[in-house]
Amino acid sequence: MRKELQRQALSVNRAHLRKWLEAAKEHGTIYYIVEKVSASGMSRCITLYTMRERDQWDPPGAKASLDLCWPNVDNIGAGIDESHECWCVAARDMHFSLKKRCFEVSGCGMDMVFALIEDLARIAGIEDSLQYTNDIRREGLSRYESRR
Repeated sequence: MRKELQRQALSVNRAHLRKWLEAAKEHGTIYYIVEKVSASGMSRCITLYTMRERDQWDPPGAKASLDLCWPNVDNIGAGIDESHECWCVAARDMHFSLKKRCFEVSGCGMDMVFALIEDLARIAGIEDSLQYTNDIRREGLSRYESRR
């Protein structure tokens, strides 16, 4: 893949990530689900969500909804093969697993969601990523709460 196309994919994805993080800050909360923890406890698969206001692409009458944080390289205008490669470059940049559809975070002994959000804020180019992460509320969700 051409270097220019890689740079373009990273630029588009980082702009999308920054817009998502700004929407999360406006809402005040990032919701997360820990999808899986490895047997050793040293890595986790985490999905992130925030509330987003309705925009021009939503159907008429739609309300605010949960918006998943994931790589986005929709606007680069590449061919099918190049587009897949762009997705892979953007996903690697964000530590996102396209296969598992979640962020893969390694480590232990700290708040892994905090570490993930701070890392994404840094990747998106937010100047004080640590302060951003401290200012935003993190709230866990569970896929299993509705089962009884």
